[in-house]
Amino acid sequence: ALDELANTVRDTVDEVGPFFDEKQNVEADFENLQDDGHNNSSGLGSSSRVHLRFIPEEDEDESENDDGSPEKKKGSSSLGPRLAKGIVHYFNDLLGVLLQLSGELELASTFLSNASSGNLISPEAVHAILAHIPVLDLVFSELKPTLLAIYESKESLTTSDGNETLRRILIVVRLINETSFKVSQRLEWNAKSETAYVTLLELLQRMSHELIIMHEEDDGWDNDEPAKDVTSKLRRAWQQSGNETELKLLQDKLLSNDTNNDLDSDDEDDGKKKDGISDFFRQVCYKVLISTDAWCPNERDLNVVTGVGFSPSNTKKKTMKDGDDEDSLKNEPYSARQSHDAYSFQNSNHDRDGNLVDVPFAVADILHKIRGEPLPRESTVDLIMRRLIPYDVPSSTSATNSSSHGSTSLVRGSIDVFKKENICVAVSSVPEIPNDPTALGLGGCGKTTLAAIVASRDDVRQHFKDGIVWLYMGGRPEKDMPYEMYVACLLEICSQLSVKELPEFDAMFHIPRERSDTRNKRETTFLNRARAKLSDLLEGRSVLIILDDVAWRRDVDLFKFQKEDGEDSRITVMVTTNVRNLLPNADTVEVDLLDDSESVKMLISEAELPLDHQMTTSVSTKMLVRDCARQPLAVRSVGRWLSLKHATLASTSSVEDVGKEMARSIHALVGKGDINYEIMGLSFSPAVNDKPTQVIKFCFAAFVHVFCQEQRMEFDPTKASPIIPMEAANILFETLLRKEEATLFQEGSLFNIQQREAIVLIPEALSALGVFEVTSETEEADDSSIVEESKKLLQVQHDIQLEYGEYLAVASGGLGNLINDAEISWNRAFVTSSVDAKGGFRWDDADPDPCRRYALEMIISHMLRGGMLKEAAVLLGDESFVRGRIISMTGLKGAMRQIKDCEALFQKLKDEKIEGLDPVAVMELAYQTIGSLLVPSEDGIEENKEVALEAGLAQHQIAFSLAE
Repeated sequence: ALDELANTVRDTVDEVGPFFDEKQNVEADFENLQDDGHNNSSGLGSSSRVHLRFIPEEDEDESENDDGSPEKKKGSSSLGPRLAKGIVHYFNDLLGVLLQLSGELELASTFLSNASSGNLISPEAVHAILAHIPVLDLVFSELKPTLLAIYESKESLTTSDGNETLRRILIVVRLINETSFKVSQRLEWNAKSETAYVTLLELLQRMSHELIIMHEEDDGWDNDEPAKDVTSKLRRAWQQSGNETELKLLQDKLLSNDTNNDLDSDDEDDGKKKDGISDFFRQVCYKVLISTDAWCPNERDLNVVTGVGFSPSNTKKKTMKDGDDEDSLKNEPYSARQSHDAYSFQNSNHDRDGNLVDVPFAVADILHKIRGEPLPRESTVDLIMRRLIPYDVPSSTSATNSSSHGSTSLVRGSIDVFKKENICVAVSSVPEIPNDPTALGLGGCGKTTLAAIVASRDDVRQHFKDGIVWLYMGGRPEKDMPYEMYVACLLEICSQLSVKELPEFDAMFHIPRERSDTRNKRETTFLNRARAKLSDLLEGRSVLIILDDVAWRRDVDLFKFQKEDGEDSRITVMVTTNVRNLLPNADTVEVDLLDDSESVKMLISEAELPLDHQMTTSVSTKMLVRDCARQPLAVRSVGRWLSLKHATLASTSSVEDVGKEMARSIHALVGKGDINYEIMGLSFSPAVNDKPTQVIKFCFAAFVHVFCQEQRMEFDPTKASPIIPMEAANILFETLLRKEEATLFQEGSLFNIQQREAIVLIPEALSALGVFEVTSETEEADDSSIVEESKKLLQVQHDIQLEYGEYLAVASGGLGNLINDAEISWNRAFVTSSVDAKGGFRWDDADPDPCRRYALEMIISHMLRGGMLKEAAVLLGDESFVRGRIISMTGLKGAMRQIKDCEALFQKLKDEKIEGLDPVAVMELAYQTIGSLLVPSEDGIEENKEVALEAGLAQHQIAFSLAE
């Protein structure tokens, strides 16, 4: 097929001659396409676009015959013939790319081992391109007579539609050329690339058929139409890329003999028929093509080909200023819509001009962790924005005419596919294993940060005028979300949207001995009821719900709030996930690794150096970021480490010397394991007397194992990871370091002399390295530094850092004997020390500090993990402790925690059979204690019915627990 195409194209090139004649400037190129400001922004290198030129329309050079009639001079031509000639040469350019790919395929087959290592082009990608050559051969063979006839006539077609169709064919052939060329640039061939290629081919086939009929009919477009149904290749490609909705809509429309929508029914006074490639078909193709991300043609070409998109004449970037409205930005590229103060949160509670909603606290918190300005990553943000806020695209008649830029005929208002009821967008990342479609997305690529950047944009805050919500969804191992968790999410949505009258969600009781399948059905009913209630509440509201770290598709479905009639739903859901197939390809944006310049900029910013620092251009810096695989989390960690290391060595070494030393250290570890683990391993092991120490590693392992391992499994939509009082962490660090002093500290260590100072340095160091985020209680601290410290809180910033802490606590983590019997000894040490540190207090004292509140909630769990069953039994029956727990955890939540701990203790006592501890007697005492505290007085019931209701619910849960 390639040989046949080559022969046909070359013969035709010989017939039409060179692409330019001696009278035309060889530099006239595609940028001068008519008057619409079209700009060629293809990815081809300069050597590959020698023929990719478009000869602009010129005034005909005329003279007069003897009778006064105009005579065309030899060599002059009108637009139609020049377009026909351009199409022939564009096919010739495409042939050159296909021959090059065929040659590379032969090389890849000969040197298979090199191909598999990535040194040669992917054979699968080339096979995919070459499989479409028979279609190209067929199209060109059918088109050739028409092109030659138009060229030889030296006259344009009788209608402007003919020249417009020629122009679109020319651009589509060039786009197919550019898409083919991308394969030689080693881009991964996937469902999106196949969809882009096949969609362009389908457009080419239909436009070619249209041109042939136009040329045969003197009166323009006849009633003959292209094939009713789409090709099997298009159908298969759209299904694989997740465009089933668009496919069904298109098939239904084509088969119903209604290929022309009514967008321009009032503009047909000239009596002409509509384009053969219907507006509807091209608009749907536009929607599909913009979802192919890296394989999407540039939007100005796409605008001309499909007749939709923003006006090509408006090419300058614009930001929203005072007095602007959303309509003024509709025709701007999304990457140009970023407001100058999108990352400023000082005044986020005060809407500018009353149009901007508040930024969620989580968004401000995420961006606050970044040193300097966040990387804009415009291309990726643009891909997200295309899906999040679809264009209000003008119809074909207005889009192709810059003078009708303000047309009110909008595709989204007329075609269902452009007003999707529930827009869902997934932000994932490139695969952990390259070219593996089943692999999970790579962690640490900046998915959450990008979602926060999008949520902070002014155009997003203006579009979703009723609010933006952020929920954390990570840390849950089970596939189905329990009803209690779902209700917690719904209440958090109401809280973030400042809903005044909260909906009343049904209480789902636990039924002893209930079969799991029966409970699942009952739970599904409760979930649907709760979802329906919030759907009613959100009816007609324009809201963006962001779900961070989603692992299950069911979670996404639960937050599609749409009424049963499917109308008036304006809720958009954006999720971050490492499950790359969570949503269809068309609705998924994959975050790639940084490029070299972005990596260097992030490194310099995180190291707190000026952006014009000489390290920006140094070879060692570039080597450093490449050894970090240009992964954002790794680059950020190295930048923080560089800043801390230089701060401690400023008197002896320059920052450049420190950077070079770090580059050598990291380069030696490349390929030995996970780059993030290797960087943390180095930065957590500062050298003393030229020997690496393990103090920070040991303390971090203990922190994660003791405080985060169990709490991480307890779902909380407001927290990405557990938040722990710094005082509790320091109590653990001090106890364990004293216990392991002989192993961790050299003889003559100052640890015993300056013990308190040494303990405080550990969270400070981990904070400087970007591992801990240190926050404070909202209350003002008192006068002493100790009280101020007691209000500080610690939180691990990233899941990969948490996973590294868990890794350190196992045998392969490198801590050796330091982790022996860690579960029991570390938890026991924390319980004993924290109780001793708070000696002489009552558990139900008023106004407990964060450390006391943490103990009231979690100390029983630590006792059980530390094997302190007798102590746990005593405390669960202690009235002061139980009362303090109920007060601190606000009623029902405290009661549920008490029940959970009682059941866990009961099971351990049954299993271990400890003398003197009867499981039933221990449980009865614990429940009698809490039960006596949950009986409100008669007056109390009348005064606070909500508290009385919670007490009743807690009593029910106690009864069910006893029955179980």
